[in-house]
Amino acid sequence: MAGVDGGVKLKKEKKKRKSTSDAGTEPEQAPDYAKRRKPSLSRDKAAVEISTSTETFVAPAISRNDNANKELAKHPSILKKFQALLQSKPATPSTEPVATPEQSNFSVELQPQGLQPLPQPVNPRRTKPQISLDSTLPPWLSAPTIVPLDHSIPFSNLPLSEKLQRRIANHLKFQRAFAVQASILPLLLACSTNPDFHLYHDVLVSAPTGSGKTLSYILPVVQDISQRHVTRLRALVIVPTRELVSQVRDTTESLASGLKVGIAWGARSLDFERTLLIKDNWGDDPGRPDAFDVQFGEGGRYSSKVDILICTPGRLVEHLTTTPGFHLRDLRWMVIDEADRLLAQSFQEWLDAVMKALQTETSSFESRTQQYEHALGIRRNNHSRVRKVILSATMTKDAGKLAGLKLRKPKLVVIEQATSEEIGGDEDMADDAELEAGEAEEGDEDEKPDEIFSVPASLSEHYISVGEIEDKPLYLVQLLQTQGIKSGVLIFTKSNESAARLSRLMDLMVEGLKIGLVSGELNKDKRKKTLAKFKKNELDVLVCSDLISRGMDLPAVDHVINYDVSSATRSYVHRVGRTARAGNEGDAWSLVAKAEARWFWRNIGKGIKRGTKTIERLQMEFEADEAARERYESALRKLGEEVKGVGRR
Repeated sequence: MAGVDGGVKLKKEKKKRKSTSDAGTEPEQAPDYAKRRKPSLSRDKAAVEISTSTETFVAPAISRNDNANKELAKHPSILKKFQALLQSKPATPSTEPVATPEQSNFSVELQPQGLQPLPQPVNPRRTKPQISLDSTLPPWLSAPTIVPLDHSIPFSNLPLSEKLQRRIANHLKFQRAFAVQASILPLLLACSTNPDFHLYHDVLVSAPTGSGKTLSYILPVVQDISQRHVTRLRALVIVPTRELVSQVRDTTESLASGLKVGIAWGARSLDFERTLLIKDNWGDDPGRPDAFDVQFGEGGRYSSKVDILICTPGRLVEHLTTTPGFHLRDLRWMVIDEADRLLAQSFQEWLDAVMKALQTETSSFESRTQQYEHALGIRRNNHSRVRKVILSATMTKDAGKLAGLKLRKPKLVVIEQATSEEIGGDEDMADDAELEAGEAEEGDEDEKPDEIFSVPASLSEHYISVGEIEDKPLYLVQLLQTQGIKSGVLIFTKSNESAARLSRLMDLMVEGLKIGLVSGELNKDKRKKTLAKFKKNELDVLVCSDLISRGMDLPAVDHVINYDVSSATRSYVHRVGRTARAGNEGDAWSLVAKAEARWFWRNIGKGIKRGTKTIERLQMEFEADEAARERYESALRKLGEEVKGVGRR
């Protein structure tokens, strides 16, 4: 019962309290929550701090969120008491003294500074690692024998026969040997006194065009073969073009008295050439045996009609593969002239075919010969009997290209200027824009070419800046007039079409000059006649493509004009080598447009050894008057009409 009574009393007290709160009466002592609890502003993140000179108080900002406003509305009494409390406290200004700059502990005295830049640490230039290409080359290729271009000795000091000495003096009118002859002839002539010397060394020669390379190998070949009394094919000279075949033949025949010189160049039919090179000893009796054949097999029916054969590589391969009796068993000399061009192009894979024939046929013949000599008690050296002489104005350093030659203990001889300096020209004579075009890019000077380029010491080179390419004909005419160039001129263009167009334009624009054309589009007979006229001074100017840039000896050339910039450094070297030959002076002029300037200075200016010489910059003020320009435009119109007329036909 007591528990029940207690529960009733509690219920009554609750009802009493409820009725009292409903009537608006407050309890006797309400708890002071405002004093115990600080206002929470965590839900209102947008509180605003209002500062004055005497006091600081925090008031809730109007919330952008309606939920926040509802939360603040639940505690109005608490906020009022909090605001009243803040207002009741007077502002007490701080009595702590403020430190002045003089009383500060900052001990570094500040100095006024100007706008000049502060010194910066040196930034080292990033350079490419220096890797010497010579370190990967065989010793004979990385360290050649260097001979100064001005080196010369009398022919009488060389071990030449009296017969050859007389022919050199009387027919060639030479008294002294040029550098390439003075350095190569002692090496090659040694085989005349020591028959086994040529078994040990093959010779490679890098020398400028017009330095006398042809004579340097013709003399030892002729002297060596002249000691043989039976006609055999003992010397093979391989050149890239028909024009060079004709030129080398003329030089050889002037020295090789008593020797038979043959050519194979494709100008005539293959059957006709066979009759000139090979003799059929059996004639009309094909069943007649030969004593040598009876004992040692095939070999006696055919014999060679020539001692020296000068040929192009393609024709040589045809004779090796199709001509009966044509072989290289008796060969003692193999000369490759203009080797850079021949090694760079396939020509029916001529090198592999020649080396295979040389090795197979020589081995086969020697095996049969050794049987015969062994029966007679003769013992011979088993080394190869063929000596190789490789010549070029731009000799490659690519060991891969030279490997196909199967050289035996090779020696490389380089003919160049005694000193070499960096080429640039007189920069004060050009404007800044052109100098920028002429400079090489960063790092180019570290690159080493795999070929050796040089030009004759007696050559003077000139650079002429041309604004636009289409104005080159006007600059060319002005060059001929201002420099007094009237004869002995070779003008090189980039193609057969460009050569034909320029030669016709000059016919229409220039008066008083006899102009000829030589290009690959003309047949051989017409080219030969034109070159003969030029040699006889019947033509003043010869416009040509790169067809005759290699090896051609044109003694009447005093000026070479590069109307179109060469596509390669090698091509430039061969072009300008048509003048300044055999120690004579000559000039090379290059018309260079703005678009061609950078390539020219990077490859031609810096890529060729010139000794102490530089390329002269010629400032030509273009003064084409109205009459000259009208002549030029009239010539263009007439040329266009002629081209259209040819097209209609």
